[in-house]
Amino acid sequence: MTIAAGFRCVDGVVLCTDSEYSGGQYQAKSPGPKIFPVHPLNGRAYIAGSGDTSYLSSIAAEIIEKIGEKRVRAERVKAVVGAAVRDIFKRDIIPLRKSGDPNPPTVDILLAMQVGEPAKLYRVKETGRISPANTNPVCSGMESGEAAIKAIASILFQDGITSIYTMPAIAMHLIISTGDHAMYCGGAPQVVGVSDQGDYWEHIYPSSQPGKSPLSDMFLYLPSILNAIADRDDEALEMFISAMDDSIKGIRDVRKKNSQAKWLKKNLSKWTW
Repeated sequence: MTIAAGFRCVDGVVLCTDSEYSGGQYQAKSPGPKIFPVHPLNGRAYIAGSGDTSYLSSIAAEIIEKIGEKRVRAERVKAVVGAAVRDIFKRDIIPLRKSGDPNPPTVDILLAMQVGEPAKLYRVKETGRISPANTNPVCSGMESGEAAIKAIASILFQDGITSIYTMPAIAMHLIISTGDHAMYCGGAPQVVGVSDQGDYWEHIYPSSQPGKSPLSDMFLYLPSILNAIADRDDEALEMFISAMDDSIKGIRDVRKKNSQAKWLKKNLSKWTW
């Protein structure tokens, strides 16, 4: 099981997941990918989801084979994704449900896509029906994971979802924080972003170590800054704001160092914190 979430931003779409695989009699844990690039030649598409990772991987492999490195229309991408999900359920998952299996497997798929149109986020039902995401964020996974990520997101996004230029760091924070509170969620966060113009950013390196939230240092200084303002302590205020600024620069340096996307490197000045 896992947690996956998608965000419709003001200028694109972001997907994020954890990277913990668990299974077997003793629920052994290991890192593995849960976001899969399935890019056609004329756009960007990513599959992410929660549930049985073997089925998730099988669905992604089938989609990549049919549309990866090919020129396709958006409707073709949706048709291939829908068919792959429907076939897995019809062939493997539904028969197990009918057999009386007390813990039948399942898989829940999200699709982020920018092919000939602005980036869009979709949820894929087990029937293969694909519908645009109508909530923000849209989550899939265990109830505890969904509840945690929605609660954290509601705090961060009281004034609306932010830009994809800031969302990657926020998404990582959400996944790491969720992994602290939900069973079978953990490992390094995986995040991808696709802009309405087709520029993209991806950080999809599975690891058993979740690492430190890129926003934790920033949040650490907020209470001190508020207290300094209340106490009218200008010296303390200047010190804590300087410390927060250093942490923000550190985040930017990390993003610049690890980014695979040229657009992110060129547009760091657009980040707003």
